Amino acid sequence: PAKAEEDFLYISSGTWSLLGVESEQPILTPAALESGFTNEVAVNGNIRFLKNIMGMWIQQECVRHWESLGEHIDWKDLDEQTIACSSYAGYIDPDDQRYLKPNSPQSLMVDRVAENCRDLGLPVPSSHGEYMVAIYRGLARAYAKAIKHLATITGRTYSSLHIIGGGCKNEILDQWAADETGLTVYAGPVEATALGNMLVQGVATKGIGSLQAGRDMIIEHQRVKQFNPA
Repeated sequence: PAKAEEDFLYISSGTWSLLGVESEQPILTPAALESGFTNEVAVNGNIRFLKNIMGMWIQQECVRHWESLGEHIDWKDLDEQTIACSSYAGYIDPDDQRYLKPNSPQSLMVDRVAENCRDLGLPVPSSHGEYMVAIYRGLARAYAKAIKHLATITGRTYSSLHIIGGGCKNEILDQWAADETGLTVYAGPVEATALGNMLVQGVATKGIGSLQAGRDMIIEHQRVKQFNPA
């Protein structure tokens, strides 16, 4: 739900984080290839120039393990624990290949997080809150790194980052993404996939005048929360 005058980036946040920009033409430079960006055809013949970054998968697998031990994980309580542990200095590299596989008896996600912190010379997490800090801070740092590469590739500067999808409900990560990138973050809508589908069908059937008109409708009627860099 971006305004017409915005030069914006987006992250579709869920199990994966799909980070990118809209482009009128595909970007086929060696730098784009080396940085792991791809070109996908989007609405109106435009291009979604984007990169797949790990998302909430790591968090989900950690929580799944704790629940398998008989723990009840309350998300509100977990957020409070995360905030209480925000001074913890550890973080992960979420794009490390070790995170691709699910939990197994031989390799638990929590152990991989601890190992990654240890490999980076950082404190190893010792509580649920510290694990979440390591994951969220690592994701925010990965976003900032990818955005820096993207800006170099496109030669453009960006004023805002729109985080959409289920992962945008994680307000801790939303704020830390703003802090790490230095960009204003707009979080929402959660049901961006369904709304985008409806919007495009509306444009195709002439019920909505244009893609931007549809985006303006979403801005007016959907809850989008703003996070400013600290």
